[in-house]
Amino acid sequence: SRIGVENAAFARMLDNTMDLWYAHRSVTVVLLTQLPDELPAGFDRSRTYDTRGWTTFERCSAELGAKPSSPVLAKWKLVI
Repeated sequence: SRIGVENAAFARMLDNTMDLWYAHRSVTVVLLTQLPDELPAGFDRSRTYDTRGWTTFERCSAELGAKPSSPVLAKWKLVI
């Protein structure tokens, strides 16, 4: 859990700079949009990338400053 100073820094970051991390042209954003084949027991597969609020924000912000590129489909192993 965060202490008071950490909570204040986190809140300031969300209020003032979060969009910059995703929309800045000098930042490369990698969107992991597909679920891995292996998931933990009880994982809700209906909660996909496109149905979550935070990931919608990530994608929309990243597309504001996006440099054109080809999408790459990667097969990543689940790491927990």
